[in-house]
Amino acid sequence: MANRCRQVELKLYVSEQEKEVIESNMALLGTKNFSQYARKMLCDGYVVRRNFDYLKEYTRELGYIARSLNMLVRRANATGNIYEEDIKGINRDFRKIKLLVKRVVSKMFKEDKFERF
Repeated sequence: MANRCRQVELKLYVSEQEKEVIESNMALLGTKNFSQYARKMLCDGYVVRRNFDYLKEYTRELGYIARSLNMLVRRANATGNIYEEDIKGINRDFRKIKLLVKRVVSKMFKEDKFERF
């Protein structure tokens, strides 16, 4: 315990119902670390959970675009040539990226992406 940054132990007694509420709130936050959860709640009174589920679709699409661009670059490096259709594809992918980023940013500003407990 000498190398711990937190050396003061606090004990807490709760009823069964209170324990269930605490466990339920922890599950809502997606945390299993009671010590971290309790510290945050006791010091700040609330926990903010950022919900980034809406980014999964964009991340997946960006992955597809990145793979396409990587294939084009490999082909250009292997053959020493790049074709007009390849340039059009890169431009098309770039427009997709711009559109995706614009949508994500506008969504973040329009919607409240924070949940308060």
